[in-house]
Amino acid sequence: MLFLGVDGGGSKTAALLATTAGQVRGWGIGPGSNYHLVGLERAGSNIKSATDAALSGRTANAACFCLAAADMPHDFVQLRSKMSELGLGCPFTVRNDVIGVFRAGSRFPFGVGIVCGSGFNAGGVGKDGREYRLPALGPITGDIAGARRLAMQAVGQRFERGMVVAIPRGFPTRSLRLWESLTSRKSRSGGCEVHCPTRRSITSRRSSLR
Repeated sequence: MLFLGVDGGGSKTAALLATTAGQVRGWGIGPGSNYHLVGLERAGSNIKSATDAALSGRTANAACFCLAAADMPHDFVQLRSKMSELGLGCPFTVRNDVIGVFRAGSRFPFGVGIVCGSGFNAGGVGKDGREYRLPALGPITGDIAGARRLAMQAVGQRFERGMVVAIPRGFPTRSLRLWESLTSRKSRSGGCEVHCPTRRSITSRRSSLR
């Protein structure tokens, strides 16, 4: 038997086709499919490109879509409807992506998973089969510890303490231009190695640049 598993997150979508023995038969990668970020149509298209690559013309016996933004009842209604348009020809279920994290990392049918990607979420399944998830609706429900936020806070702490920070490629250009104007020290990787000034010296430097 063949089973299709899909992990649809904010930055990428991964699909895997495997047997009951865990042998991989196909896989596919596509852009992010959090429909709150890219819209329902694009999310469906990105999921389809990943699943088509994993299936390569084959039909799975069952499929599970673990998707970011599958949080509230209306989310599940819309996502199930969109997944039905894929025409998989097999039964499927839609779950929140945090449940996929838990099931991929545990050999037990109960436990807890935590996602720290574009956003933050946590949830799990009890021994009695009941599922519990955080709402994951943004700062209003405490969803404020995504990887981007944590990275920015970590860099900010080093900046505050006057420590050296290596700024990678792809860092927000506005922030990078500001730091380069303060230090103007390029690294060999193409980023910017910043000897972080203190807030007081930043204020003085800004005044001198006016």
